[in-house]
Amino acid sequence: MKNILNHSLQRINKLRARNKGFALPAAIFFIVIVLLIVTFMAKIQDNQISTFSLGLQSSKAYFAASSGIEWAAYIATTTSACPTGSAPTVNGFSLTATCTKTGYAEGSSTNNVFKYEVQIKAESGTYGSTPDYVSRLLSATFYLST
Repeated sequence: MKNILNHSLQRINKLRARNKGFALPAAIFFIVIVLLIVTFMAKIQDNQISTFSLGLQSSKAYFAASSGIEWAAYIATTTSACPTGSAPTVNGFSLTATCTKTGYAEGSSTNNVFKYEVQIKAESGTYGSTPDYVSRLLSATFYLST
């Protein structure tokens, strides 16, 4: 009986010796998987923040260009000139204006009508060198009679 017990104990000890260190590779595998998941989630969060920031800058560029259209209409109505070139800077956005003015007589009347076709480009950053570059181009057409 004692021999059987000793033999069983020896067998159990051999099995334990063979199974030693099995938990270490499993733990390393688990840690690597968790680190990969955390890295992936951080990358997704970074992309979301960048997307939100560019969306916000895009909205600001739209409203800056809209302000440029209003500025061009003001210049046209007060001076009868067609605004071209650089426009005032709005909240860090540089504005560039292009304008075409066409005049014609309306019917048989003595009223002269002028058609203004204005394009305003609002830009922030430098294209190709800054990742947060944003620009918007708005067009407007309006008529003024004298």
